[in-house]
Amino acid sequence: MLNKADDLNKLLKIELATGKSLLMAVLMFFCLLFFMALVAQDFGETGTGQMIMWGTPIGFFIYRVIVKNTRASNMCKALNLHLENIVKQAYQIT
Repeated sequence: MLNKADDLNKLLKIELATGKSLLMAVLMFFCLLFFMALVAQDFGETGTGQMIMWGTPIGFFIYRVIVKNTRASNMCKALNLHLENIVKQAYQIT
């Protein structure tokens, strides 16, 4: 019997932590790192150039992880609320 949003999420495969999302984030990290390395060349070997080269991809990666986790958390909360409403309606009918 499904009485938790996590179980239903796994069964329906709505919002799962798969390797695809992580792979896409890592791929975007290296693409941004390459692009920012080109931009950082204009600054030379200064701290600003290094900060631009590493800061932007790391910030983007952290952003993607936070967004993914927030989306999954919000979906689980909404699914729990929906399951609770279904149970309440079932008790009211009987």
